[in-house]
Amino acid sequence: MKIDAVDRVGSDARVWTFLGARPAGWWIRRRLHEVTVHRADATLALGGTFELTPALASDAISEWVELMANQKQAAPALDRGQKLHLHASEEELGPTGEWTIVRRTGQRVCGLTLSDTAAGEEFVVRLQHPCDQVITRFAPATWQMDRGEIVLRAANGQAWRFEEGEDAKWQRVPQTASPLLMVRK
Repeated sequence: MKIDAVDRVGSDARVWTFLGARPAGWWIRRRLHEVTVHRADATLALGGTFELTPALASDAISEWVELMANQKQAAPALDRGQKLHLHASEEELGPTGEWTIVRRTGQRVCGLTLSDTAAGEEFVVRLQHPCDQVITRFAPATWQMDRGEIVLRAANGQAWRFEEGEDAKWQRVPQTASPLLMVRK
């Protein structure tokens, strides 16, 4: 059994894998995700529900991307210039993730990502263009949670605050003549 073999040689020992030499612990991770996929298949085939922790699910996706990127015999999964876009939506991740800023009418103003990349005591904001001029003039660079509100901050120190409202929509406070909402993608 591979687990016993890893115990014998140690998880850091370099061993053969179908991707080339890797630490022996690589096999533990590979087997975990292989068994998880088959367990999910069996559970779903029987009409059950199958859930993973966000940490295990994200590691499974990371491993799959690594496997696909290292396959030399197979055709590329995507044509040159194409992108595969994944984003997490689990509530326990907090506000990190992808959001859309919209007007009260529902008109899109801009997309943005609240990342978990530290920038001092705050975190990096990434805009997803195209964005309305109201956003490009403000130019949010960082974000943080403060007293239950999402605070977007520009490099010049200007801040916009959003408080959670109904239906998981976050409204800019204080309200302006043209109210803005943040909603999860």
